[in-house]
Amino acid sequence: QAVKLAAIAGAESGYNPKARNPDASTGDNSYGLWQINMLGAMGPERLKLFGITSNDQLLDPETNARAALMILERLGYGAWSVYRSGRYLDFKK
Repeated sequence: QAVKLAAIAGAESGYNPKARNPDASTGDNSYGLWQINMLGAMGPERLKLFGITSNDQLLDPETNARAALMILERLGYGAWSVYRSGRYLDFKK
């Protein structure tokens, strides 16, 4: 599981903990290593779920990792488009 999650982070953010994708036109308002999407109504729900008060807190690697694990538990690996497309495999070692 750890190797797969690390590969997803690589594909999502290039391992950049400060990565940010604010392009709502593509359905994104994503933060950090695992590009946690906070777009629209999802944002307030996830703030509460993750126990944070600001989207910018997801730029902290530890907070982002905890959020990614919560998403994984609820939605599985398919929550990440790089997993569904197989692009994460380029980062799997």
